[in-house]
Amino acid sequence: MANLLPGGLPAGTALFAGICAAVFGVQYAFAVDTGPLAIGAFPVVFLGEWFRLASSAFLHGGILHILMNMASLLAMGPSVESILGTAQFVTLVLAAVLLEGLIYVCVCVGCWAVTSDAAWLHMYAVGFSGVLFTLAVEEASLSPNPTRSVFGLFRVPTRLYPWVLLVLLQFAIPNISFLGHLSGLLVGVLHVGGLLAWLLPSMESSRFLETLPVARALRANGMLCPTPSSDPVAEAARRAGANGTCFGTVALAFVALWQGVWPVLAWLWGGVRVTLQCVGLGCCLVAVDRLVASVGRCTAGLCACRWRRSAENGPAGPGANAPPLRPSLHRGSQPPMPTPDGVFGAAAPPAQPATDAAAVDAEPGVRARGDPGVDGSSLLRPSSGTDGVQQWGQGTPRGRESDSGAAPTPSEVRKVREQRFLGTRR
Repeated sequence: MANLLPGGLPAGTALFAGICAAVFGVQYAFAVDTGPLAIGAFPVVFLGEWFRLASSAFLHGGILHILMNMASLLAMGPSVESILGTAQFVTLVLAAVLLEGLIYVCVCVGCWAVTSDAAWLHMYAVGFSGVLFTLAVEEASLSPNPTRSVFGLFRVPTRLYPWVLLVLLQFAIPNISFLGHLSGLLVGVLHVGGLLAWLLPSMESSRFLETLPVARALRANGMLCPTPSSDPVAEAARRAGANGTCFGTVALAFVALWQGVWPVLAWLWGGVRVTLQCVGLGCCLVAVDRLVASVGRCTAGLCACRWRRSAENGPAGPGANAPPLRPSLHRGSQPPMPTPDGVFGAAAPPAQPATDAAAVDAEPGVRARGDPGVDGSSLLRPSSGTDGVQQWGQGTPRGRESDSGAAPTPSEVRKVREQRFLGTRR
């Protein structure tokens, strides 16, 4: 717990606690909407509502919110103010109100520019907790104790206490602004590192302010903390030396990895993942192409082996040793040939020499019994016609001899055919 002055709370701590309480009273009594006054990158940058940098710090989202913030302010404010002095404390808090809002807006705009996610422009926050984290960094840097207890659970190095507190609160309390708390921490780191010395009044200027009538009245009531003869922040930084530099480096690295650059890293990882997917797809296509080429080469090799085996062993396969097909003996199986007078007709196969009746019956040019000719007659045996020319009569039984008593010879058969042909022409 902070060491209180004999007269009560220091003037600076009481001033900011009273302002927050009064603003919340008006907000609660008139049901004021905090949306138009909350900090956000879009209204500040694109609408020019710069007043949100200051108004958002003194607004709160509810009774529990303001109670927790005021309890933390009453715990840390008096100790920091007693070391820095009231003048330095008031100017530090006012600078932290503006700077933490400005850092909040810059981080949101930067993340939006990198990730193209408009949600960064519409992240709104209210509360005094960003300033409280600035005071936590100040207290940790000015404390002579090497370690500090975290809620009575465990102890950590004092200079790392604000960062451990940031992470624990983020997981313990839902719907709190991590970026707002982070902005306040960055302001404290900048002040402890001496980078805000140009913005705050010097020790001489603070002593001059203590000579004003208001300051003299507060001193009379025991509420004014005098300005120290030397800058305690600079002395603490010199005492820390390399440890302070290391602490600042670790703090900035933590900030970058936690949320400040995490969206950027996620975006870069998305690009790397897409690239890896494309490379993997290309490798798969190359592998498939090589597989298809290998299958093609194997198939070509098998075909070549079969061809060589066939060439060595001779033709094989169904029908290779089958007997040749017999030519057809049916009428019309051969192409038409011209007759002696130029008329196309069915050509008869050449007559085979035969000397007996069996040969005549097997002669292809002689039709068997019941086989009609061109004129519908059957050529069985020759018989005498009315015109004295031997013709093959119809109805003569097969195997019966003619009137001459002898079987017809092949020359007689051809002669009969010629006479019949000439008779049909007549």
